[in-house]
Amino acid sequence: MGLTALLDELAAGATIVTVNDRLARRLRQAWGDRCRAAGDGAWETPPVQPFGGWLSSLYAARRDAAFGGAPAVHVHLLTPVQAEAVWTRLIAQSRPGNDLLQPAAAAEAAADAWRLCHAWRVPLDRLMVGNDDSVAFAGWARAYDESCAREGWLDAARLLDWLCNELDHLALPERLVFAGFDEWTPQQTALLDAFAARGVAVVRGGLPPVPAQCVEVIEAADADAELATAARWAADQIRADSNRRIGIVVPDLEARREAAVRAVTAAIDPGALAADAGGEALPVNVSLGAPLAARPLVRDALLALDAVHSPFDVSALGMLLRSPFVGGAERERCGRAQLDVRLRDHGEARIMPTTLRYFAADCPLWLSYWESFRKVLKEAPRTAGPRAWAEILDAALSALGWPGERPLDSGEYQAVAAFRELLTELARLEPVVAAPIRRSEALAQLKRLAARRRFQPKSNEAPIQVLGLLEAAGLDFDRLWITGMDDRRWPARPEPNPFIPAAVQREYGLPHASAARELAFAEAITRRLTGAAPEVVVSWPARDGDVALRPSPLLRVSGERLEVSGRSDLPSNRLPLTADLLPGAPVGASWPELIRSAGQIETLIDDQAPPLTADAPIRGGTGLLKDQAACPFQAFARRRLGAAMPVPLAPGLDAAVRGQLVHAVLERFWGAVGDRATLAAMDTAGISAAIDSAVEAALAREAKRRPATLSPRLQALEQARLRGLLAQWLEFELARTPFEVAAREMDTELTVGGMTLQFRIDRIDKLGDGREAVIDYKTGHVGGGVWDGERPDEPQLPAYALARGGNVAAVLFASLRRGELGWRGIADDATGIRPLNRAEDANLAALQREWRVTLEQLAIDFRDGNARVDPKTPQTCRYCDLGPLCRVSEQSTVGAAFGRDDIDSRPKAAPTIGKAMFNDE
Repeated sequence: MGLTALLDELAAGATIVTVNDRLARRLRQAWGDRCRAAGDGAWETPPVQPFGGWLSSLYAARRDAAFGGAPAVHVHLLTPVQAEAVWTRLIAQSRPGNDLLQPAAAAEAAADAWRLCHAWRVPLDRLMVGNDDSVAFAGWARAYDESCAREGWLDAARLLDWLCNELDHLALPERLVFAGFDEWTPQQTALLDAFAARGVAVVRGGLPPVPAQCVEVIEAADADAELATAARWAADQIRADSNRRIGIVVPDLEARREAAVRAVTAAIDPGALAADAGGEALPVNVSLGAPLAARPLVRDALLALDAVHSPFDVSALGMLLRSPFVGGAERERCGRAQLDVRLRDHGEARIMPTTLRYFAADCPLWLSYWESFRKVLKEAPRTAGPRAWAEILDAALSALGWPGERPLDSGEYQAVAAFRELLTELARLEPVVAAPIRRSEALAQLKRLAARRRFQPKSNEAPIQVLGLLEAAGLDFDRLWITGMDDRRWPARPEPNPFIPAAVQREYGLPHASAARELAFAEAITRRLTGAAPEVVVSWPARDGDVALRPSPLLRVSGERLEVSGRSDLPSNRLPLTADLLPGAPVGASWPELIRSAGQIETLIDDQAPPLTADAPIRGGTGLLKDQAACPFQAFARRRLGAAMPVPLAPGLDAAVRGQLVHAVLERFWGAVGDRATLAAMDTAGISAAIDSAVEAALAREAKRRPATLSPRLQALEQARLRGLLAQWLEFELARTPFEVAAREMDTELTVGGMTLQFRIDRIDKLGDGREAVIDYKTGHVGGGVWDGERPDEPQLPAYALARGGNVAAVLFASLRRGELGWRGIADDATGIRPLNRAEDANLAALQREWRVTLEQLAIDFRDGNARVDPKTPQTCRYCDLGPLCRVSEQSTVGAAFGRDDIDSRPKAAPTIGKAMFNDE
């Protein structure tokens, strides 16, 4: 029965029940079109309902009949969420359930098994012959049945059987027409027979296939190319005739929903993919909505409810600070973004409320909303019923100003309504929850509801429909493309329910029970789909990674003919099409590739920034020279533009903070000890006491800055680490000739290239002969050759040496990395220091002259605005966060080591003196 015949049935007064919501909407729309075409200005809503909604309306009508004299209804119909909550409680209370990590997941499978047993008339005693899982389910099912009988509950699995006995109390239609059904369960058949026995004309025939004019077969390179080709084909069809109804069937639509949306949107309206384009008026309608929890508005609400615990998660706070759905977001937008950066720069992954209040002083609105939000939840009881928790969570979000101040668009408005429906669902759990629950349990239930609720904003019908295999049931199209018809996915693999013995499932013919059952189902679906449009394209990917794929065995390609299993009326085909359907476009080409291939490339080299003015601030100290040596653009972007990515957060202490602690401990230790003579005169107990004092003072200061991170346990671990590290290091200090620590963390400056750089030297030792040793503490790896060439990796120590003049006898890294302890650099033999990687012929006076030339040139380049994208090595870009700004991957001067042959990774030439400096021993 086609669409016209179904509309004629409506005109004759029939009630139509469809297999899914989409077909019901299609029929209601077509009925409206017919009424408008007939000149009607208004019409009654046609009696068209999906099967589940029809059953619910029958139950409601039976309850209402009690007000008209029919016997009262003494059963309460459970919602699916309520029924699953009952299953979860009973499973958790059972002995087998004690061993389950996720009773809610088991409850979902058990509810499905319960439904299958009733739909296919499987006696529960047949479950006792199976394995431990089916025996456990049988026990749960008995407990569930007893609980429902005791409480007067009726669930969807038994609703059809209950209705069979209640039809005498209902006003029945004269004619019932069922549309789009591929198969009937014994339970459904019994209900339809009960209607027929009471004189209702029941029509349950399927839809006849559309006479096919052409079926084309496509073998795509892979699944992505298949989707892209189908999308551009659909766009081409719409451009040829905007009134066409185009369908694209994607078997694994749940996993590939976003890819399908992007492919079709890019093909028909690439501008809709822009960040500021909005997402509601897309030219494609997808039958399977995304989880409601993925909607930004709902995601932020759930995030806030989860982030309220102290100490607060900084990443979660950052998302809420950037959210437009928190009160005051429009008025404090810039301030909140800056607060997010400040919290990240603070360096703690979690922070205490007092720390948050300190940093949030410039965002009073946000702090007010946040404190009000927390107050509602803090004043809530420890345990409460689901209804109370629904009200509390709703009140808390209102206190947070959710869903924000700006006007909501249509999709956001519908998302708010859908989320409030979830709160109602949570409240409805009150009758089925045995005891009060904690807030964490209520929130976990709300999250599960949001994750499982598929949300699709209502909108006008889009020209292109992307559907799953089942959602396409009963629909007709002008053109249809069926993807994914390969031998691994179609027919699908059997996936029997784990709680029903496999032999029993095969005996009763349950869905997904066996390969034969899947084959029969796949044949029926394939016949229906190939008859859903006069022109059909069938495709499959040739490969899935390294696995070669073949067309489904249901599609037999022979010469110039396609044979579909169970259907022999298909005409000759144009086989096989392996090229793209758009002339001149490469297969699988993306829109950027198409634009690039069609465009006229204009090259503009812009690597010269304005020179620094005399009064321009200079930020970065010797780090400026280090960035300039690594990549001139990196120095320009960081030091002049202030470009930087937010600090990545991680639990505990990162390497930078651990290094700062080492610096702080050494500063305090040498502040107390002062020189080698004092150290040598101390006994073991005295040295340990001095180490302990320095470590405790450094940790106490850091704990004030990071109270949420430096817990007592972590402080104890850091204390042990720092004690051991310092004790080992002092052996290297004792091996030296006499020295005095003349300066610690000393601020100084150096003028190079017309710029005065300010920096801080970790330590300066005064040696016995009056000369100095300039020392920089390093807790990271120090490799060889870090001062080599015109672009040294670590120019800070050469800068320190130049700042101290010609009285320097040693320029040293104190390497404080476990496994690499020791001195690295250059030292006169009189110092008693023999650095690792020591250069035998190094001359400090000559090196300082070389360093002066090198640093002068780096400073001049920076001062004059040299901002070319020229990374020194591939590692320079690997650890740089400025790639999106400089677009290094698109440059022709940077190297093949990045995986692209448009990048030049040739080593730069280095002076001989640099090569002599850090030769590995």
